[in-house]
Amino acid sequence: MEPRLERVAEKLSAFFEKHWLALFNLGFGLYVALAVLAPVMMHLGHPEAARPIYKLYSFLCHQLPERSYFLFGKRHFVNVYSLSWLEDSGYIRTSSILARRAFVGNGEIGYKMAFCQRCFAIYSTFFLSGIAFGLTGRRWRRLSLKTYLLFLLPLGIDGGLQAIGLHQSTWLLRTITGAMFAVATVWLVYPVLQQGTMEASRAR
Repeated sequence: MEPRLERVAEKLSAFFEKHWLALFNLGFGLYVALAVLAPVMMHLGHPEAARPIYKLYSFLCHQLPERSYFLFGKRHFVNVYSLSWLEDSGYIRTSSILARRAFVGNGEIGYKMAFCQRCFAIYSTFFLSGIAFGLTGRRWRRLSLKTYLLFLLPLGIDGGLQAIGLHQSTWLLRTITGAMFAVATVWLVYPVLQQGTMEASRAR
């Protein structure tokens, strides 16, 4: 490696070692905030600002309305709907997956977030757990792999059985299992990153 590139790589490495937690928290925070911004922009009458966000997140999440949170509906601030209710009420007149994914809501029932309930739970919990990790001095003892797999088991059962048609998940199950996955992942990975970056800094 050329000396100049090597110096740049060393500076980037040192920056990551010092600020990795802030970078992760910022990234997850922005990811959640942008997904929530989409229904806010729709509610404020700026669909031209919301549509690109929905489009971007469509590559990262299925965005099915029956598995998403809706904001600014006339019934409640946060609303959840089943597919049968959306079809019976005339808001979605087809069971086509593509048509359902494209449906973002309206002023009556509200506007959906740019990702599903489980994704909201996962990424918002990544963010909150990262904040907690920093506030508690980054002294968490790493979660064992066995315990980590136990945390993942509810998500696997809930999502797996629904995928094969043996179970219909609910917004609460999707939220709880997503949050459990995120907490366990942070608990497993962040202490390892903290130890690794500390050792790398001492070795310089």
